[in-house]
Formats: sequence, structure tokens, C-alpha cells
Amino acid sequence: MFAVIAPAAADDDRNIIASEEYRIMRDGEVLKLEQGYETVLRGFGPDSVLVEFHNNYSKPVSIGSVVLKEGETIQCFRILEDSNPVVIMMTLDKLYINNSQVLAGFSHIYQYEEKNTQYNEETQWILETAVLDDPTVPQPPEKPGGGTDIETDSIADPFYIILIIGFAAFSVIVISLFFRKRVEKIK
Repeated sequence: MFAVIAPAAADDDRNIIASEEYRIMRDGEVLKLEQGYETVLRGFGPDSVLVEFHNNYSKPVSIGSVVLKEGETIQCFRILEDSNPVVIMMTLDKLYINNSQVLAGFSHIYQYEEKNTQYNEETQWILETAVLDDPTVPQPPEKPGGGTDIETDSIADPFYIILIIGFAAFSVIVISLFFRKRVEKIK
């Protein structure tokens, strides 16, 4: 099923310890990889699937989940003090959906060997999706600490959001009172 092969990127000195050209997965199916990693197909939409990543090497740790569309490659990076090495790569090649079931075809499935296999709840990973020119070559993460985490600058200041919602609610109340009094005067 899996074979040890040479690294995909010339500047990466780590070995690929798991490689599979193509894999069909059903909703709920688990793809078990080396060093405790697991990929689970958890759900689907009309043009996408939800994929979860776990590591059960010493104890179960949830890495995260991501929504993939056809042609997108997921790259799972582990955040270390001095680098963010890619751990798992896989591309959603084709999605087959009928009324009650989904089949997802994944291609270019690679897992890179990790030297340090100590994981816990504080271990951080980055999950990034992109349409890559060459899905066999890892691309570095766009920004450290990004991925599935919500960055503070990704959303507007919560104070302004609360202020806008409060103003909208106040406006609705004032308008309803105004029209109620007009309706009472007309009667």
C-alpha cells in the first residue's frame, strides 16, 4: 500500500515514509498513515469534503480539519521553534456524490518522516489548502501561525460589530414605536 521513496523536493533532506498515488475514500473512512497520523473523511457538500487530521502516536491529538474542493492540495505543517516542516500532503482529485454517499479520490498522498514524534495538546499544526502547480512538491506555509487559526486582524474590531448590531436593534425598536403610534392615531 505505502512505499518509502525519495523526497519530492530537492532541498528537503527528510524522507517520504508513506506515499500512495491514488486512494478512494468514503464518508467516515480513516486513512492510517505512519507515526500515528490519521486522515478521516468527515462530511461533504455539493462540491467539497471535510477532512480531519489526527495523531494517535502516544495519545490521541486532534490536528484540525479543513474543507477541500476538487483540485486543491492540503498541506499539514508542524510548527517547530526553528521551522515549519510539511508532514502530510494530499490532493482531492475527484469528488463523486450521489443521494446518500460520497466517494472522494485523493492523489499525490505523501507523508514526510518526522524526527521528533513527541506530540501533546500544545503541539501546533498549520493546515493550508491551495491549488498547486505541482502537487508533488511542498510549498512553504504562507505565514507562520496561519492555517486554520483565526487571526485577530482577519476580523473587524468586535466593539464596532457590537455597536452596529446595537444601533440596528435600536433603530428597529424606534421605527416600530413610530408606526405603532401612527396606526393608533389613524384608528
